[in-house]
Amino acid sequence: YEQYVLQEYSLYRIYQTLTPWSYRTRLAHIAYRDSTGKAKPVDSWAYFVEDDGDLAQRRNAKKFETKGARFDDLETEQFGFLQLFEFMSGNTDWSVSGLHNVVLLRDSIGTVHPVPYDFDWSGAVDARYSFPDKSLPISSVRDRLWRGDCRTAEAMKPIIDKFLAKRPAMDSAYTTIAAMTPAVKEKMRAYFAAFWPMLDNPKQMVAVFKRTCLEHN
Repeated sequence: YEQYVLQEYSLYRIYQTLTPWSYRTRLAHIAYRDSTGKAKPVDSWAYFVEDDGDLAQRRNAKKFETKGARFDDLETEQFGFLQLFEFMSGNTDWSVSGLHNVVLLRDSIGTVHPVPYDFDWSGAVDARYSFPDKSLPISSVRDRLWRGDCRTAEAMKPIIDKFLAKRPAMDSAYTTIAAMTPAVKEKMRAYFAAFWPMLDNPKQMVAVFKRTCLEHN
């Protein structure tokens, strides 16, 4: 299960390459010791995630804690990054209106920016304990499903261009983690490899997205 920790940590790192509206993280190797001496010591990987308040302060924003936000309430570019990243990583375990694994930050001019977190139920991690919500038309977390808005190909193009420009940094975000095993890195690489060709044809990609996209949420 240590590899799951490293994989999820790498997804935070990948998202950080796309936008500063993201959580900062720091990897840690922690030694757990039983003060009673009854259990054997355990050394394991973990990571620290930036506090919501620190993230908001860094972005000169305030946390927006009211549920019921709609897609139209969000800053367009930032929401574009979020939903394409969630699709890329195969994560369906999020909700804007329910504030589930998404924090909303309102900046100084009133614009609301969504920031995702908690990616261990994603297809990219593929944890053995994960499974999709029974209401979704997929049978495995490895199945990608678009849960975002119904953008046109033209509206998606700037988001796609950013992903393509950042691909080397996104790849490096997980391939450079020394503690991640070669087999796990290859598994993540193979999973992402099925995503990148979709960006070559935005119109075709949007046609796929329209099967499950939502006009509002």
